[in-house]
Amino acid sequence: MVCKGWRETTKKLWRAAEELQLRVPTKAQIGFFGSMLQKCPGLIKLSLTMESDVDATMLACIAFSCPNLQSLEIFTSGTSVNRITGDELSCFISEKRCMTSLKMEECCNLGGLIFSSTSLSTLWLSDLHSLSMMFFNCPHLKEVSLDFSRQENDRNDLTTIVNGLGISCPKLQDIHIDSVRLSHAVVLALTASNLRGLRMLSLVLGSEITDASVAAIASSYSNLELLDLSGSSISDSGIGMICDVFPETLLKLLLALCPNITLSGIQFAAARLPRLELMDFGMTICDPRDL
Repeated sequence: MVCKGWRETTKKLWRAAEELQLRVPTKAQIGFFGSMLQKCPGLIKLSLTMESDVDATMLACIAFSCPNLQSLEIFTSGTSVNRITGDELSCFISEKRCMTSLKMEECCNLGGLIFSSTSLSTLWLSDLHSLSMMFFNCPHLKEVSLDFSRQENDRNDLTTIVNGLGISCPKLQDIHIDSVRLSHAVVLALTASNLRGLRMLSLVLGSEITDASVAAIASSYSNLELLDLSGSSISDSGIGMICDVFPETLLKLLLALCPNITLSGIQFAAARLPRLELMDFGMTICDPRDL
């Protein structure tokens, strides 16, 4: 219902689009969604905020309609549920040979994952729950973020997951893991890997991470620019080790919610880490008389 000139102009705009951000409403029809994507043959980056449920049909529609897709983000909103399974996501990744970045929320139905990709460099998955396995074969992966569910019945073998990351993803530079099941054993599995290029390490909410864990990190990675051990049990002694090893490289130190750190430890870090741009000791300071 528009003039021919405007109609042709809009077609050119769709064909030229390389990046698309969409909010998919609750009652959206998959056919309409697919037809919209097919208007963009040059699309390389797609970001979806889902108000409707996400399932294998949606994933297949994206795979068919966006043959050259390099980056995919799927966020959930409201009551939407991500129903994609591990097999479906693994198949999608292996078939998208030019995919370099995948970020997905509400990954509670995956069950297990086998990621094999020669192109993937960035992987963010949140709300992971009770994974039976998680295997990686991504030699060019540089950044990984894994946020696990905090449900009491959650069961994930983080030691095996971290060990697999170290073996099959030798180019990792940034690692973020958020889980109440983080422990010293997980840190040892990570530091046993030969990840010489690691620059950012974030292990959050691991109350079983101790000063011994800091010693293992300090002896394995001498060029860290960011270290986040928020929610851990490290003390002022751990801060001392951090200051001894990273005075020339560390730019960001995050130790929020660490109940064993005192004001003296924070002052020591401020004095001994001259390159720091960010320090976060939120809800951390305790009275040394209470230790």
